[in-house]
Amino acid sequence: MYIFVELWKPKPSWLALSKTEREQYLTQVAPALQAMVDSGVEIIAWSLNDAATPYTTDHIYLGVYKFPTREHTIQFEQMVNQAGWYDYFYQVNAKGVADTPQMIIGHMLGN
Repeated sequence: MYIFVELWKPKPSWLALSKTEREQYLTQVAPALQAMVDSGVEIIAWSLNDAATPYTTDHIYLGVYKFPTREHTIQFEQMVNQAGWYDYFYQVNAKGVADTPQMIIGHMLGN
């Protein structure tokens, strides 16, 4: 299983769209996201980034997902790119195999 985290904030191109144009775009993207969910992707949560968090980023939104395989993460990344998402949003992503704290601490220690 893979965990995927994305953080995004609007670009001027998004802010220049009317509310109707934004709704039309998101309506266009929704079926592709639903298809990913239907294939086994779990949206753990979407959230507003709490600006009071120490060492936070200025990204406004965040999403956390569980993917059954790495291939699913690649399909998701391609879908987001093909949808033109990055034309409208500054975004950073992180992904990796879901693991235990002990495994990651071991890696941090060089084991």
